[in-house]
Amino acid sequence: MALTIKPATRAVLREQLLTELSGIGDIYLAVHEDQSGTALSLRRRYEGCMRLLDDLGWREDDPAEEFPITMEPAPLMRVLARLHERAGEEIEGQLKTAAEERQALWEAMLTVAVCGDVLVELVGTDVEEAMLRYRRERAEAAAFEPEDERP
Repeated sequence: MALTIKPATRAVLREQLLTELSGIGDIYLAVHEDQSGTALSLRRRYEGCMRLLDDLGWREDDPAEEFPITMEPAPLMRVLARLHERAGEEIEGQLKTAAEERQALWEAMLTVAVCGDVLVELVGTDVEEAMLRYRRERAEAAAFEPEDERP
């Protein structure tokens, strides 16, 4: 089966391969920690990545319009499955982070609204005026604090 890919696909795969290969030093660590099974497993993983990189080209600025993939299907599938899995994990992590950030934003907005309502009840005026008064009082108090005790 002859498989060729276009430059845009190549760019994505190449970048992910290089990211994956950034951990190649783990082979050294595994060998020196007497974990030969782990070292061998890592060597196989990185060997597949480097083999695909051979097909895609090591130079970033390769002008080819198509890139033939000559790897055998089984090792190619292992490499692509690994990249796919890593990208999925990254998506999950980013979505979780985004959800946490949205939650923090929602809580901050709710706090602003609730504090604003209570301030209006407390001082009988609008929130901006109450906040200006608070900041002014805080600045006046800070002027009398020793510098090493200021927030």
